[in-house]
Amino acid sequence: MILKLQAELRSKSNGSAKRKLRQEKKVPAVVYGKMTKPVSIALEEKSLQKALHNPNALIELEAPGLKKLVVIHSVDRDPIHRGILAVDLHQINLKERIKVHVRIEPIPDPDGKMIPYQMFLHEIHVDCLPEQIPEAIALDLTPVREGRAIFVKDLDIPEGVHVLTRSDEVIAAPFHTIYEAEAVAEPAVAAAE
Repeated sequence: MILKLQAELRSKSNGSAKRKLRQEKKVPAVVYGKMTKPVSIALEEKSLQKALHNPNALIELEAPGLKKLVVIHSVDRDPIHRGILAVDLHQINLKERIKVHVRIEPIPDPDGKMIPYQMFLHEIHVDCLPEQIPEAIALDLTPVREGRAIFVKDLDIPEGVHVLTRSDEVIAAPFHTIYEAEAVAEPAVAAAE
């Protein structure tokens, strides 16, 4: 899916110009890429908020004399109020693979039952063509319900998507597995003394 965002070109990028933009409910942004020199733009905050619901969406940026296909590279937020301070956008080519982070989305239990578990990883790093970027990776919690941990290698990855995160990293585990591992470790320490 390609989202369309209207942008304004910015000539000034100092602090006071950025503050003025934020007062007008606009967000300062910069477009980077191999095929372009950095371009300073401003985006409507409301439109940008909608685009952030799918952080890996392909965005068609339009401004007078500018039309680029981009993805959101990073978002700078106010640490207290969480408002968007600035955004970096990365220009892409549909024929070149890119590296992005994709969120992991646990699938709810069909029976509505839930056992306590802990998530260790909320996203994975992948490499794929822009049009193959998954919105999210589904996490089947069946192994957790059976008392086992789930690793990156256990994920069902769409075709064409290459996972860069280590395959042996734990994504989720039931709480009792964590406690059992700690309990086993403690006697070994006591025996060593």
